[in-house]
Amino acid sequence: MSVAAGTVLTIQCNENFALDTPNTIFCCSKNGSYDLGNCLKMCPVIVDTESMQVTCSYKGEERKNCTGAVEGTVARFRCANFYENVGSDRKLVHVCVNGSWDQSPPVCVPSGQYYPFTIFI
Repeated sequence: MSVAAGTVLTIQCNENFALDTPNTIFCCSKNGSYDLGNCLKMCPVIVDTESMQVTCSYKGEERKNCTGAVEGTVARFRCANFYENVGSDRKLVHVCVNGSWDQSPPVCVPSGQYYPFTIFI
């Protein structure tokens, strides 16, 4: 495909896929060669809950929650204060592989190590 210098290309992936590079390319020269990137399958969204926080990283970039996670994204989970992980697989690091997380999110339940208090009026 040949495009004129100064042309702006916008790359878009199909549904449930995300581009691993910026989606806009500015063509500077007639004979230039440009990386169009790859469309990678997206994993299901994972967000913080009352009992668990999640942080995702991809290519060294870290962000809270896992929206738009693609192949190779690493999700790190942490149970909230006064909660503990009791799932059958207690791993707190998961990886997005071919559109699926390599395991289910951890199960964080109240640890029972906090002391409820009573307010007397």
